[in-house]
Amino acid sequence: MLAHELSKAGVKVLVLDAGPMRDPKKDFASDELSMKNLGWQDTRIVDGQNPLTMGHNNSGRGVGGSTVHFTGVFLRFHDSDFRTRTLDGVGEEWPITYEDLAPYYDKIEKEIAVSGPKHFPWGNFHGPYPYPEREPLGPNAYMFQNGCKIWGSRAWSPS
Repeated sequence: MLAHELSKAGVKVLVLDAGPMRDPKKDFASDELSMKNLGWQDTRIVDGQNPLTMGHNNSGRGVGGSTVHFTGVFLRFHDSDFRTRTLDGVGEEWPITYEDLAPYYDKIEKEIAVSGPKHFPWGNFHGPYPYPEREPLGPNAYMFQNGCKIWGSRAWSPS
């Protein structure tokens, strides 16, 4: 996204991604063992005055980088995430609020084609997403929906 914005502003940008192009339908999975091949498994060193040795799986390995690491899932922070010191007595307060970020969430969700349910029940954002939910869902989503039905609960996933 940063490279896109800079290039629109007239800055010459070169983006380097390590690794292959991924197909989310075939390459993404919901268990960590299967996802191991999407992350960096080699030790990386961040150079500079105080070099850091970074362990494996710090980001996605493949075209898309961090979107590979997060398997294309783009959840928004909740309002409470910015006030953990006040609400939970841990961390520090952010110098910005959810409302400060909301227009940027709207912009990036539209530009990178985020899809999701018509109604999202948690946090400040309740939908709709800029693109409709995708069908068919993955097998784990159907299993989750069936489990909720058995327990008499409603599943908040696309249906």
